[in-house]
Amino acid sequence: MSNKTGYGCTNFLITKGASTDGSTMITYAADSHVLYGELCFRPAANYPEGAIFEVYEWDTGKFLGK
Repeated sequence: MSNKTGYGCTNFLITKGASTDGSTMITYAADSHVLYGELCFRPAANYPEGAIFEVYEWDTGKFLGK
């Protein structure tokens, strides 16, 4: 195990010899949280009527709306 931060993405490269039907497959997912931001969890709650959340762009902090 390493304690270093990694910014990896997921890649799968399957050769025709490795697939059951002889297909070649390549896939890529840019799943680094620093590339596209993070998913934030807000637990369910009883908010007052008319409650509004402010929305900001994750990387610039730019206000996007309410």
